[in-house]
Amino acid sequence: MSIPAAALERHIGILGKTGSGKSNAAKTIAERIMFEGGRVCVIDPTGTWWGIRLRPDGAKKSRFEPVIFGGNHADIPIAGEHGAAVGEAIATASSSAIIDTRLMTVGARTRFFTAFAEALLRTNSGTLHLIIDEAHLFAPQGRVNDPQSGAMVGAANNLVSLGRGIGLRIILISQRPAKLHKDSLTQVETLVAMRLIAPQDRKAIEDWIGEWADPGKGKEVTASLPSLATGSAWVWSPEIDLLEKVKFPLAATFDSGKPSAQQQALDPIDVKSMGDRLDTIRQEVLANDPARLRREIAALQAKLAVAPKAGVDPKAIEQADARGYERGKMDGTKEGMILASQRAAEYVSAALKHIQETPARSFLSLQEATPQAMPVIVQPATRPRPVNQIPEKPVSGQLASGSIELGAERKPLALLAAAYPAGYTEAQWASLAGFKRTGGTWSTYKSRLRTKGAVEQRGDLWFATEDGVDALGGDIPAMPRTPEERLAMWKSKVAGIGPMLDALRNRYPDQTGRADLAFQLGLAPGGGTFGTYLSRARSNGLIDEPERGFYRISSAIMGDI
Repeated sequence: MSIPAAALERHIGILGKTGSGKSNAAKTIAERIMFEGGRVCVIDPTGTWWGIRLRPDGAKKSRFEPVIFGGNHADIPIAGEHGAAVGEAIATASSSAIIDTRLMTVGARTRFFTAFAEALLRTNSGTLHLIIDEAHLFAPQGRVNDPQSGAMVGAANNLVSLGRGIGLRIILISQRPAKLHKDSLTQVETLVAMRLIAPQDRKAIEDWIGEWADPGKGKEVTASLPSLATGSAWVWSPEIDLLEKVKFPLAATFDSGKPSAQQQALDPIDVKSMGDRLDTIRQEVLANDPARLRREIAALQAKLAVAPKAGVDPKAIEQADARGYERGKMDGTKEGMILASQRAAEYVSAALKHIQETPARSFLSLQEATPQAMPVIVQPATRPRPVNQIPEKPVSGQLASGSIELGAERKPLALLAAAYPAGYTEAQWASLAGFKRTGGTWSTYKSRLRTKGAVEQRGDLWFATEDGVDALGGDIPAMPRTPEERLAMWKSKVAGIGPMLDALRNRYPDQTGRADLAFQLGLAPGGGTFGTYLSRARSNGLIDEPERGFYRISSAIMGDI
């Protein structure tokens, strides 16, 4: 119990030179937290934390199983662009994790940490102990040379200054306290000071003492820092009245940061292969050199300026245009005739089969055999009339002539008539009509229309009948014909789903994962708002789910069926 439990509820800074034992001290803290059932996440730019999953012999598994993101021992490989997704996953899961960034370039590590920190601060739920090893790499003190690094420093400082209110307990580890940004270091409430020799690093300790503690007591601490034994530390937490010199025990897990006794045998440099590789790099650099490319462009432009202008015969262009038009017309006519013949043959064949099976009914009711999940995209130019239809006895509410009297239910009927001869699911029909599917008004209108014979249900779909279409006369709205028009129609009818449909439209025909889609909308993938919008879109048949957790805008909206 080198650090009391009360100190673990505050931000901690572990500061010491290389070899002072600070990594071992941090691992004992992480082991204790995980042993007690807490969550730990380690940002590891050193690539040495993976050993916490093994016992000290490095062969058998330990009791701890944090998920490892990135590095040579990764459960899940990561890149610089994955910061937000990993941050959200850790913030909303019960698992502990190690994020190994050792194999990333500086630029990739910068992008990853910035997005990770922002996502963690935005979505974290519950207590999470976040250990940032070599913290001066993520929150460096002094001038930064590019906007990306500035954003990373801001994200790191925000984690420390704002994180405690959402359950984050930050542990900063650094061998260079003087290089650690003061906005982060001064937010640390418990100091673990280990061996430090450089005067500027000991000065950083003095600055912390001046901010938080009694400078008089601090003189003994700072004076002893250069001579502290490995593993020894001053633990100072003024808020709980703690100042104690302690000796951290060895971690109970494998020391994966210790150099291996068996060094891997290395091959000598292959001079020829290396020379060829460097020559290839030189050629690529030369080919993409901006200055050389600008010179070549200028030379070509100069030649073009003095080159004689080629004469263009307007008559030749006109003749070529005419020839192209005629060829296109002939090809289009041929293709159209073939397509029309095929469709006619299919229609007649299906109609004959249906008449044979149910001779007393119109072959136009063939749609019963092939209901569609969304309205047909292209409307027929003229509506076919039924043939050989046997007169039926008028149903209640229907005039003897076959016409139907309509009241307020005219609007929902008109929407089905616009899709005729296709149909809608009840959810789609109600949404487009502007009613709640479970409401009493909707139930009344639907019942009236069915009783009057204006609509009928086949399977999961609802259709306007021939008599229902006739009852409307010419008062039938036009169906949207383009993907943009169909998108606009649904966005205006179903509340809140517009941004989701736009995001999926931009990726079409590719799929979009649940977490990625939620991130584009600025929502949590497990949140209620995102789930509500997703449910509305699915219930109206506006999105497909080709595989679990991946979504694509409905091909019916895009006009592919």
